[in-house]
Amino acid sequence: MTKKQRAEVFAKTGGKCGYCGCELDKTWHVDHMLPILRNRVYMPPMYRHHITGVKISQTEYWQLPRESYWEYTKQGGKMVADGTCAHLERDTMENYLPACASCNINKGGADVETFRYCIENGVQSMHKQHAQYRMGKRFGLIVEIDKPVIFYFETLTK
Repeated sequence: MTKKQRAEVFAKTGGKCGYCGCELDKTWHVDHMLPILRNRVYMPPMYRHHITGVKISQTEYWQLPRESYWEYTKQGGKMVADGTCAHLERDTMENYLPACASCNINKGGADVETFRYCIENGVQSMHKQHAQYRMGKRFGLIVEIDKPVIFYFETLTK
């Protein structure tokens, strides 16, 4: 993406995160509202060649047959994008939204409605799973408000 394109995405929301509305800093991301779903493969950490018994360069790794990836994964590999996408047609300016790193990372490969659902149900999850959260509620430090999640970009007039 060019600097001009990034500036155009940044301007869509006036320099604010399209989701939470915070002021964007240098670490802002360009998010795909409808995810492009990057295809991923498993890659062994290069420093773990002593586990796999094979020292291999990254270039050689990408040239392996697909069925070989699983063998490396079993030996302590990790998932990485392979440079291809399931929905490359969604990689358009209309689908880009500026986002703070926190919102974009938490949204991950979800679409906007799934992200909204996760935020709305996060409070219930915290109540069930975190004793400190329940304690904070009992002492009045946390007040839950039942309201719908409205993203910043939805408040902007077109």
